[in-house]
Amino acid sequence: MDNYGAYLPHIDAAEGIKRIMNNKKLYITMLGRFKARQMTDEVLEAIKAGDHERIVFATHAIKGTSGNLGFPTLSKLSGEMEALAKQEQDASHLVPQLEELIATVIAAIADFVAKES
Repeated sequence: MDNYGAYLPHIDAAEGIKRIMNNKKLYITMLGRFKARQMTDEVLEAIKAGDHERIVFATHAIKGTSGNLGFPTLSKLSGEMEALAKQEQDASHLVPQLEELIATVIAAIADFVAKES
């Protein structure tokens, strides 16, 4: 059995693969299509503009996608940001954590794809 636990806590590959009917090849393809940086930039632009509706939309997209791909830490953080935005509260204090987490997830994805392809 593959040791997917090596990617925890940022990537729960076993859960991500399970969510797509145990199709590892499809999972790797989906990881390659994950627009982490683009989605994060959308959140950052919305926060800078103070556009709570856009923040809700952008963080919800990250939360859903990361949840489906098995990124529990990113899903949780984006969910927290979404909840703040729904209450029209400032989420900018979470931006450094989001930036660091996105960089970590992107690196973990690259490592996973390189080792598992």
